[in-house]
Amino acid sequence: MIGWIARLGGHLGRKGDGPPGPKALWIGLQRARDLAWGMQLASDLHMQSVT
Repeated sequence: MIGWIARLGGHLGRKGDGPPGPKALWIGLQRARDLAWGMQLASDLHMQSVT
């Protein structure tokens, strides 16, 4: 999960890169929040169009 969050934050995860830093994790968490918000918005809009 840390690797996935770090990738969202821009960490490339190459062999010589080392572990992700706090900045990559922080940005990754922000992006994950944005994705969750977008999925919720799309679901809400879809439910409105169905009813």
